[in-house]
This record gives sequence, C-alpha cells and structure tokens, in this order.
Amino acid sequence: MITNISVRPYRSACNTSLARRKVRRKSLAISPPKQLQRPLAAILIGVLLVVAGTSQLFSWQIQRTQQMLQQVQQQQKGLDDLHMVLLVKRAQLTSESHIQALAGARLELYVPAPGQVHQM
Repeated sequence: MITNISVRPYRSACNTSLARRKVRRKSLAISPPKQLQRPLAAILIGVLLVVAGTSQLFSWQIQRTQQMLQQVQQQQKGLDDLHMVLLVKRAQLTSESHIQALAGARLELYVPAPGQVHQM
C-alpha cells in the first residue's frame, strides 16, 4: 500500500458548470441591468404615447364619419319626403278630373254627353 498519496473526493466538472449556468440564467431573467432600465422605460413610454395618439386619431375620424353619415341620412329623409310630395302632385295633375276641368277652362272642351256622339 502506498501511504503518501493524498486522496480527494471525486467531483464531477459537469455539475459545477450546470449550477453556474442556472445561476446566470436566473440573474438575467429577473431584471435587466441598470444601464438598460432607463432606455427601456423611455422606449415603452414612447410606444404607449404613439399607441394613444393613434387611437385618438382613429376616434376623431370615426366621430367625423358618424357626423357625415347623420347629415347624409337627414338629406336622404328630406329628399324622400319631397319625392312623396311630388308623386302626389303628379297623381293629381294626371288625374282625369283635373285634365277635364283644365281642358274646359282653357280650351272650352268638354266630355260629350251620351247622346251627343254620332257614329257613321
């Protein structure tokens, strides 16, 4: 037996490197370095402002479009009412009684009585 050999317990090299890797991953996943916190915060605030501005612009466009649509609907209703009035007026002007009265007043033309018409 050899007596002057120092014996150490065996430690695997793989176990220590995995532990170090796990520690490194955890430290990076928790929070970014302090040097990056301010630029990241500025970027996030800028993005939020851009999103809020864009949504406000879309809101204004939608409101403007709704107002235009209401105006067009009011014009359409007015035109429909006018159309109905004109249809009634046309029906009155083209009625047989109106035409007979107008022909009698202006041209002195009257509908013949049943005994007046002679056929040859």
